[in-house]
Amino acid sequence: MAGDAGAPSLLILLVGTNPLPDYLSACALRPWKIALISSSQTQQIAQRLQSCLERALQPKPEFEPTLVVDAADASDIAEKIGRLIERHRRDWRICLNYTGGTKVMAAHALRVFREKGGRPADASYLHDNGPGGCPALYFDDRTKRTLGECNTPALTLATLLELHGAHLQSAPAHEPAPTPDDAFHLASRVLKEPQLAKSLYNGLKEAFGEKEDPKQALAGRFVPARYNITLSIGEFPTEEQLQSRNREQRASWFRQWRHFVGGGWLEQWVKDQAKACGVSENELACGFQVFRGTHRVQLEIDVAVVRNFRSYFVSCTTAREKAICKQKLFEIAVRSRQLAGDLARAALVCLADGNTLRELRAEVDAAQATSRALRVPGLGLVGVFGLDDLRAWAGLRGARPNLKTLKDWLES
Repeated sequence: MAGDAGAPSLLILLVGTNPLPDYLSACALRPWKIALISSSQTQQIAQRLQSCLERALQPKPEFEPTLVVDAADASDIAEKIGRLIERHRRDWRICLNYTGGTKVMAAHALRVFREKGGRPADASYLHDNGPGGCPALYFDDRTKRTLGECNTPALTLATLLELHGAHLQSAPAHEPAPTPDDAFHLASRVLKEPQLAKSLYNGLKEAFGEKEDPKQALAGRFVPARYNITLSIGEFPTEEQLQSRNREQRASWFRQWRHFVGGGWLEQWVKDQAKACGVSENELACGFQVFRGTHRVQLEIDVAVVRNFRSYFVSCTTAREKAICKQKLFEIAVRSRQLAGDLARAALVCLADGNTLRELRAEVDAAQATSRALRVPGLGLVGVFGLDDLRAWAGLRGARPNLKTLKDWLES
């Protein structure tokens, strides 16, 4: 084509249901102009993608949206991309990234790109690049460049969610709030006596039932000493703890402690273990809800890590029963893939052990093997961590903490 390597670059992106590969590819290639090829089904996604790229890239690129009638209409796709290339080929270096969009869009975009003189060195695909490696752009001339080598701006959880039209929301902490020491103490006790987790849950239910206003729950006060545990707050709720708060503040404060003692401590403790593996605070999120719009909750995130352009989502439960663990495991596996595709990693942290844990891992292995055999998107790299793993992380009975299984997953 007439445009050469020194000409300003036009990058053609194919917009599918997951815009993350397009976002990362554009951030790595830094084009002067971006043509977003979308269908009526993905037009809003393309608009969110453009908004995120406008903030991420400096200088800000120009954008040229192009709408195809149907993402499965090969003729319309080929015609519109062909016309786009013809309009720019004289003065621009035309580049194509064909990671996104439907298979029909990718196949015919690449065909037209080549027919119009597109160079193999200017056609690329974003690849996960395997465990331990940095995601990379693979070019059709058999070269590749990792996103790190391209000095790609770091991906954040907020950006990842914004690409999907969602945002994080967390309940504000109300003092006195649970502390890391509280989480450490409960973890130490429960990992030695797993049945204690269920006793605490049942104890909270017995003390408070479904009551949300602690003023109505004063008679059913929760007393940690009954379970041989120590919390920074002591027993709760008490008149002294409640007297300086209005009804809404009381309820929120009460819920945070109820959730924490009932199992939320595990989220905080797992977050602390991730930090011990070298994950920085700004790469971590804990105890958030993900919303679409103002009120619609899409999913809850117990622990999330976004680093090296990959996203790691953890579902935490103090359950030991296979049915509960399995439900949470497959929910986090599916949801994480919806958000980050091949760059997603999901894990379940639970108190299951023995045959239950082996069966859960066997089902994950079977599902991933099937997806590989059928060459269809599967569950991604899924971790299942049970009681033995957590005990190793904690270093019980004088042993040194061993975080190898968690580190390996966070580097997968």
